[in-house]
Amino acid sequence: MALLDPKLYSENVLIVGDGNFSFTLCLASALSYTSVKIVATSLDSRAELANNDFAVENIAKLSEYENVEMFHEVDATNISKTFGSRVFDRIIFNFPHLGGKSNIGKSRKLLELFFASAVKHVEPFEGEICVSLCQGQGGTPMDNPRRELGNSWQVVYQAAKSDLILRAVYPFTSADYHCYRSAGFRGQLDKGFHTVNGLTHVFVHGVPLDIVPDDAESFIHRGNDTKRLCCPLENHCAVPCNPVYIITNKLKSFFLDLVVDDAHVFSEFTEFDNSPLQVDQSSLVEVTRDNKTLLDKAVHCLKEKACSFVMSGTDINFFFPPSSENHPISHKVIAVHTMSNSATAAEVRSNLEAVIDLFLKNMCCDLNVVRKRTKCSSNSPAISTSDLHLFTNSEIIELPNGTQTKFKNLENGASADIGCECGKLRAQEMCIFCRLEKKYLGYDKSPEVCVNNLFQPSTQTEMYHGERVILSCGILDSNVVHIKTSQQHFQGWLMELNLDNLAMALFGIRDIRLLWSDDERFKKQFSDPQESVFQVYKKFEAFSIFPPCYIHDISFWITEHMTEERFFKDIFETTQGCIQDVQFIERYHDTVQDKVSYNYRMIYSSSDRPLTHIQTVRMQNLLRKRLLSCHYHLK
Repeated sequence: MALLDPKLYSENVLIVGDGNFSFTLCLASALSYTSVKIVATSLDSRAELANNDFAVENIAKLSEYENVEMFHEVDATNISKTFGSRVFDRIIFNFPHLGGKSNIGKSRKLLELFFASAVKHVEPFEGEICVSLCQGQGGTPMDNPRRELGNSWQVVYQAAKSDLILRAVYPFTSADYHCYRSAGFRGQLDKGFHTVNGLTHVFVHGVPLDIVPDDAESFIHRGNDTKRLCCPLENHCAVPCNPVYIITNKLKSFFLDLVVDDAHVFSEFTEFDNSPLQVDQSSLVEVTRDNKTLLDKAVHCLKEKACSFVMSGTDINFFFPPSSENHPISHKVIAVHTMSNSATAAEVRSNLEAVIDLFLKNMCCDLNVVRKRTKCSSNSPAISTSDLHLFTNSEIIELPNGTQTKFKNLENGASADIGCECGKLRAQEMCIFCRLEKKYLGYDKSPEVCVNNLFQPSTQTEMYHGERVILSCGILDSNVVHIKTSQQHFQGWLMELNLDNLAMALFGIRDIRLLWSDDERFKKQFSDPQESVFQVYKKFEAFSIFPPCYIHDISFWITEHMTEERFFKDIFETTQGCIQDVQFIERYHDTVQDKVSYNYRMIYSSSDRPLTHIQTVRMQNLLRKRLLSCHYHLK
């Protein structure tokens, strides 16, 4: 009934390709008590329709409706020829087809041309284009059974070429359209289609991507993708219509009002960082190279003055590639509460547990499942690089000139079972891992301050929603809570909150890239001021579903100038947030030339914008040019 609901219509609707005008009659009946103007068209001429009794009967009935206009010989791929610049609230094309024997290639082209024509005649971002297709034709997960993508019309892919995104899919239930009879099977007006299990696809305008230039440097220096970070801060650079901002405000109120054992936990000193972090593409590498993490700042604050405080800020990390699961820029809040040295360990633990309970009650009451895990460091030894193969799904293939290792389900090379082989060589020889790969994978970097190293053994607790860490906390080690300028020691606890993960959990957002969306349809869902005051977490409603997906592989020889972290930065800078996943799939060691190459699979799919194959090709070429300029030896 999606196409007949009067609530979905406002002023006017255009129906194209209604050969016998039977669908128009259904819609006219459903909208008979409204003022909606219905414009119906057919490809056939009036003279051709005169030979079809059913069409003649429908035309006669429709002529009695004052709100119905009928046009003949209208080409759905050239709507402007008949209607000029006229704009409609909705355009409907039910079961488009070509005369003669079915041809998938030609059918896709028909959809492509129709979308290119129709997109000019609907209201930007508000208007809808509805296409109903037979079972399996669309190529989306809603088809049951679902065909192979290559054996479908790929309706979402064709729509993306006209900057359209799929908003919704509804069943086309024939029983709901009692007057409707499909027509035009193999060009014959009196023969219909098998419409059982058909689907209606609803498309809307998407926000177009920036034009991908040929010059990598000029694009990167424009700073389009990182023009302003999604800062959860209360000032003119804040982003109020963003779930991270809402969560930050609630956390601020939570910590300021936090009372345990009749005492304010943060009465002495509370600091929410109010300086916005702004980064453009040209400086992103320099920022990440020397950037102090929020945890570094918290530890420094503790060393200077062991006091209670709350600190918010932004971390940048490219250890993992940008994807729908990981964003290199994360927003965090760190809360530290110190107590006098006379406090017992049991009192500190009790205080922390009380805060956790209040946090779950006040901030996470809408979450059905929050998984708690306590780390027992004494029973969990660190895993060495040589042991990683026990957890990695890999296959080793011996080739004439070297060894090929294939991997599955790895986000980066640093997680693979690649390790030192110097012990197998003669004295004073270094293996290729130590000469090249160790630096590339970042194994030789000085370790940053890690939250795991700040806590007393067996006191670290993590809270998960799904696989995402929301909170990590524990009782601070005595060496951390020690003022430099005195011999005084304190006790206390530290809590680190990942705001992005918390916002995604509370609002039901599955793709982290959406937190950075500029689409007004995303922002409007978080514009209600009540969100910032009350315990209201309205679940996010996706406005782009089943987006197109494209795969590109890239491989290169490792040199002493390269790092995996830099590779991931280059991906982030050149792909406009269109990377759904990056997988490390292959390592090849050429034993003859004694060099090694890495192969990555990049999966392109946008969470909120239309994306075409040619755009991904241009992005991939832009990335390759960028890597070449950084002395990568591409294969």
